[in-house]
Formats: sequence, structure tokens, C-alpha cells
Amino acid sequence: LRAMQALETRRASEATWLTVNVSANSIIDPDFPAWLNSALKERRLPPESLVIQFTEADVMDRVRQGQAFSEALAALGCRTALSRFGLHKDSCDRLKQIAVSSVKLDGSLMERLSGEHAQREAVLQLLGRLRHLGHATVVPRVETAVMLAQLWQVGVSFVQGNYLQPPAAEMGFDFHPID
Repeated sequence: LRAMQALETRRASEATWLTVNVSANSIIDPDFPAWLNSALKERRLPPESLVIQFTEADVMDRVRQGQAFSEALAALGCRTALSRFGLHKDSCDRLKQIAVSSVKLDGSLMERLSGEHAQREAVLQLLGRLRHLGHATVVPRVETAVMLAQLWQVGVSFVQGNYLQPPAAEMGFDFHPID
């Protein structure tokens, strides 16, 4: 509910999306989509302003439930994101079974970008494969200009990290271009 209150205060900006993490309990709760729909309608918030994010680990052993959950949220108009992605050999194969709007890599993979050539290439290939599959990609822990340049070259959709701006208590980042 705090996430929806934050969206209410930012209602004037159509470009505001808020990502909300949910646990495996929400994925297996058959009442969650209906509750979310009611809460959005009660506050007159557009469902597309909300991104419901759940971890790859939370759906690895419950692929059918994860797919049903993602489909139910998409039917409401909400976006979905799979986070902490890419630590398993079959991550991309499992992803084909769960329709999500975006994929957020596991932050530990970013350490490999500054590591050995083979590790760096493995991460960049994973990002390329995700792009080829048509998924928007989110990369956390972007800490340097070098990392940012590598990621843009492979077509990453979104980045997070202290290089852009450290976490803040309020949503106050100015996304307007500098004149």
C-alpha cells in the first residue's frame, strides 16, 4: 500500500513506474491479483504504472504458478519483472515458460563485468540473449562509466546503481534533459 501512496503523490508524471517486490507467498496466493486490482481501482491508479517484481528463485520450482500469476497481472494491465536472474544454467529456458515484461539480472553478475574476459563475455552474452528473446533488461549495481558503456553497447534497457544516483528516501530524480 505504501507503493500505491507513492504513486498517488507522483500521479502528475505519466512516466512514473514503481517497482514492487513480492514474495513466493504472493505468487501462490490466488486472491492477490483481485486484491491488487481493487486497491488500484480504489486509488484510481493506472495499473501500467506498477511493476510487480518477483525473483527467479521464487518461480523456479513453481513455473506453472509463476506463469498464472504473471498472466493474471498482465490481464489487469500491470507489468511484471523477474529479478535476481541469471544464476542458473537453465535461466533462459525457464524464462520462456513465464511471460514477464522485463528481466533484472542478479547484482552479483555485475562483478563479472570487471573480471576475466570469459566471465565478462558470459554476462554480455546473457544480456544479448535476453534482448533477442524480446525482454526489456534491467541491470543493477552499475558503479562506473566503463560498466555503463559496456551495457549500452549490448542494448540494455535500464540501469540502476550508484554511478547514476545513490538510493534516496524520496523519489526525487529529475529525468528531464539538461538544456
